[in-house]
Amino acid sequence: MWGLLAPLLLFSQSLKLCYKGYYLLLPVAKTCIEYERIGDYLFIKSIAKTVGLVSLVKRVEDEGYSLIYRGLVPKVFFFKQREGRFRGVRRYVFKKGRVEVYEKIGKKVKAYTKKLKGYLDPYSASLKLYSCVLGKERGILKLFYGGRAYQMPYKVLGKRWIILGDKLYKTYVVEVKVNIKTESFLKPRGAWKLYLDQRFLYPIKMEVEFNVGSVVAVLDEVKGDRETLLDYLLY
Repeated sequence: MWGLLAPLLLFSQSLKLCYKGYYLLLPVAKTCIEYERIGDYLFIKSIAKTVGLVSLVKRVEDEGYSLIYRGLVPKVFFFKQREGRFRGVRRYVFKKGRVEVYEKIGKKVKAYTKKLKGYLDPYSASLKLYSCVLGKERGILKLFYGGRAYQMPYKVLGKRWIILGDKLYKTYVVEVKVNIKTESFLKPRGAWKLYLDQRFLYPIKMEVEFNVGSVVAVLDEVKGDRETLLDYLLY
């Protein structure tokens, strides 16, 4: 894949964002997301895992990546999950009017092609939410995941100041209604709120809900070009 993009490497930007997740006041997870813009493409990869005492009770390690063409057009999506005893691998290749699906859940393997138009993988769907503050402030987010097509309503709630440590951030607040059906241990649901930096459009804080409870994720580390996402979304 990288060989095909090699001529564009001179025009690359990159950004790494890491978040700490808290349940009540206890640290429970760490997530790092890396964005690399290469010409007309954006490559995203992420690693999420439980930390502290929680990892001793229920260990979670999820990692994945996505290749997205400009205009939020997904090309390839890959996601590997280890959540307690659950094991899962998902790979989607998006083509015009269809998606080629490969999923291995435990020992069960499914491979098929599904007619699909206008739906996004989870990574490109997150960018769609970030970009909504630049235009349509309310709408439907179309997501394909786990062999299902979802339509999830979202809206921009307004603006809010966020304090993290000794820093003050001016943010947009975006809400999306989530109800993902999945075989994995963690099942996303409820109203998720994202607090997006008004200048750079990446999350400063996230309030998310799962079947096991609510988690607040806050920005812990930023490396690279902060304008990577903004430049891609405005491109």
